Amino acid sequence: LFRSLCVSRMDDKEKWDALSEENKSAKLKQLNQEERQCKSYLTLANETVQMIHYLTHTLQAPFLVPQLVERLAAMLNYNLQQLCGPKCADLKVKDPQKYGFQPKQLLSLITDIYIYMSSISDYRH
Repeated sequence: LFRSLCVSRMDDKEKWDALSEENKSAKLKQLNQEERQCKSYLTLANETVQMIHYLTHTLQAPFLVPQLVERLAAMLNYNLQQLCGPKCADLKVKDPQKYGFQPKQLLSLITDIYIYMSSISDYRH
């Protein structure tokens, strides 16, 4: 997902110049497609976390169903690990605004969800 965010079209100018026009065109086409996918995935991820944030703030009961408790906790833990864990440096993005990549906002929303759900004794067990 983040490959296209981290790789510039011409990071290595010598390698880029050595490519044929056909290869350059193919690489640019692939990069543009990957950039569109990244924007789409990040938009969906942001909206999903914002929706869960809103729902857990306003009504926690649906998230207390045993199947959802485990899934929500796993999702939150996974995303927290990605944003703050040992591999968080791999999430470097050259132009975060272009892709809608807002790791600080995501972290804030995830932290809020933990706080909202921790106030419920059933969720902590």
